[in-house]
Amino acid sequence: MRLMTNGTQKRLLRFLSGAIIVALFGIVSSARAEIIPRGGVSVAIFPVRNDTEVVVWPNKYYPQDVLPEKIGRFLSELLKQSPLADVSTLDAEGRALWLSGARRGEDFAVEVELYRFLPKRTGTPIPVGTTTKGSVALRMTVYDGTTGSVRNRSVIEAKEARLTFDPDYDPSKSPYWESFSRSVYWATIQQACRQAVNDLVRGYTGFRILGRLIAPTATSTKERREYILSLGKYDSLKAGDVLSVMRSDTYITVDPENPVVLLPQLIGEVTVTFIKEREAIVVVTKEDSKNPIRLRDLVSVPIYKPRKGEGF
Repeated sequence: MRLMTNGTQKRLLRFLSGAIIVALFGIVSSARAEIIPRGGVSVAIFPVRNDTEVVVWPNKYYPQDVLPEKIGRFLSELLKQSPLADVSTLDAEGRALWLSGARRGEDFAVEVELYRFLPKRTGTPIPVGTTTKGSVALRMTVYDGTTGSVRNRSVIEAKEARLTFDPDYDPSKSPYWESFSRSVYWATIQQACRQAVNDLVRGYTGFRILGRLIAPTATSTKERREYILSLGKYDSLKAGDVLSVMRSDTYITVDPENPVVLLPQLIGEVTVTFIKEREAIVVVTKEDSKNPIRLRDLVSVPIYKPRKGEGF
């Protein structure tokens, strides 16, 4: 009998934790919600690929493209903005091991390819300056941490323009990082990276923790309804957070392989007023009078900000 490695045990525990949470709260994959265990989410960033003709050198003595490394580092910084995210950056060997299952310990992996980079200059009298424009496109692939298969793919485009006073700067002639990092071209790439991360974590396709309204407070009144929430400081909550309240709707389908689908319905919002380590007090701030918030409803806490409801 084969013994499980530490990595396999961790993946199994994480899978079981996620499955238990999904079962308890009645949310399934059809709802397109990435429900994660309360401990947070772990992300692996694969090496970034630069499939354009533009390269960036660290200096004139080291003619090697550092642009993929800089993009990967910036993506890592964006993903680390959440206190509930554990981010690792892998090299080519680590990527191969991850995809083979030999070291797959993260919840998912992200791979980014820079496949279009169009620098453009618009001539203007030198005393005034020159307008430079950048247009880039990224391809993002997200891999599932349990199976290693592709979870989703997307294309992200970004454009920026800026007035510059450097008439000799040309990013198509192997620029140095010191100059490139201050240019509109790097700003454009950064914008595309931000859009990629937003695409990854926003809405129902984003990563979130679910809590439940478990009891009314002793001071709750009809005019000011307060509940105890089963999440707290441990789950990165702060006083003032505005969170969405959801309830699952059941749909009977014509698909024999998926006869029942549960989809979350936004029914209102609550605001956090008091925090403990693993619990919080919330007050109802918005709801539908015909479908009011009630005990046992679910509260959605996104891993990434903003925590100001979801447009109920």
